Amino acid sequence: MKSKKIMAITLAAGVFIGGVGVSPVKAFATTENKVQAKVSTQKELQSKVYKLLNKIKVNPNEKDIKEARRVIGDIDNHSYRSSCSYLLDLYINKNIDKNISSIDELVNAYKMNKKITSCEVEQNLGIKLDGKNLSKEDEKSLAQILSIINSLNVKTDIKTVSRDENKKAVAEGNVKVSVNGVTMDMKVWSDVDITGSNPKIKSIVEIPEALKVIMPAEYKDKKYFVYDISKILPNSEAVEATKMIDFQKLINSATNFGVSFNESFANFIKIADAKYDIVSKGDASKLGNNSVKAYKIDLNNEKLINVIKYALKDKKMTGLVKDYINDIMALDPNYSGTKVTDEQLSAALNQTIMILDKMKDAVQIDISIDVGVDKNGYVSYNKGNVKFTVNVGEIPKMSGDIQPKKDIVNTNSIYTLLFDFDSNISKINEDIKTNPMPEVNEKNSIDYMDFVTSLAKQNPNK
Repeated sequence: MKSKKIMAITLAAGVFIGGVGVSPVKAFATTENKVQAKVSTQKELQSKVYKLLNKIKVNPNEKDIKEARRVIGDIDNHSYRSSCSYLLDLYINKNIDKNISSIDELVNAYKMNKKITSCEVEQNLGIKLDGKNLSKEDEKSLAQILSIINSLNVKTDIKTVSRDENKKAVAEGNVKVSVNGVTMDMKVWSDVDITGSNPKIKSIVEIPEALKVIMPAEYKDKKYFVYDISKILPNSEAVEATKMIDFQKLINSATNFGVSFNESFANFIKIADAKYDIVSKGDASKLGNNSVKAYKIDLNNEKLINVIKYALKDKKMTGLVKDYINDIMALDPNYSGTKVTDEQLSAALNQTIMILDKMKDAVQIDISIDVGVDKNGYVSYNKGNVKFTVNVGEIPKMSGDIQPKKDIVNTNSIYTLLFDFDSNISKINEDIKTNPMPEVNEKNSIDYMDFVTSLAKQNPNK
């Protein structure tokens, strides 16, 4: 790490000394011209967005809205940029019923979902793995797990009721996991209350018979698996064994961060959409419900990398993340008094951008989601997939290795992992009844912390 810093400083000094030493007048003149050009460009951008805002005020349309956001994204003056964003949002929301901006309609719908206090959610998840150009050895290894992964399907049906700004919630439902013709049905319950000084989070999962077969003998007669945070907080032995931090402070920090992040992300994603065309009008028939307003979220690998890189350069977003990291580090005794500086954050972000540039040929990530908004403005339907494509031959190049590694049998191997999913939210804010949690005790249940502590004692070096 130190050697890299020294190298960077040396290179920077060399460029500076070399530039000034050869021709100081020319160097300073060039710098001054660049500064003047930038000032001129910024004035042009401010003038351009001013004209666009006046056009949008009279005749709002998606083309001008996206162009205005692209210009706003390039303005350096934070106050001017914020004022322009505020006016643009004002003009859009005033005419939101005219279908003038897909991204704004969808962002507003997701905000509406935060007002949901009760609902039933049905979800399906399937996984598909495939390999091409594999060696015989790789084909043999893949065949052993392919039938398991490709037959895996998870279905959930969960009822949820919340109150007190979602700080209290109860949930009940069913989870069905199918793999290789074997189906495991599990009932689940959850009870959350984070309003007090000590958070209360309790979840119970009914252990399916198919799972008991592979469990240790001492657990085969148990009926439930229990996670109860009230047993974790006062249990110093368990906390030490699992290296956990203060949950109450962690929850408070996460809650505060979530509020700030959601607001900033909404502003960020609108500009990102204008630059990279993320959201468009969709096809309701793909969701199986022609009564919804449909939208298409499209993030191919190139778009995704550009959006991430743009986020890493956004001072508002990165500033929030830095503050959150510092808050979390302050909760960990191992990092007490340690803070991430602006310089460290900048170095980490630059390193991440370099990794993204190197990764694009080795790992491709493509996201495609059809989203449906119901007549009341809630996001109630989702159907899509996330595809990961890994080119084995390109992985060594991420670390600077041009020649393939000797232990890689076939550098032309390509693996594709596809996650297909869909979800449907119904009975939004209706009077939903949930059954109480089952009675659990030492005889009929496995406590999560007891289980983890037991494993930690059995494997003290892991």
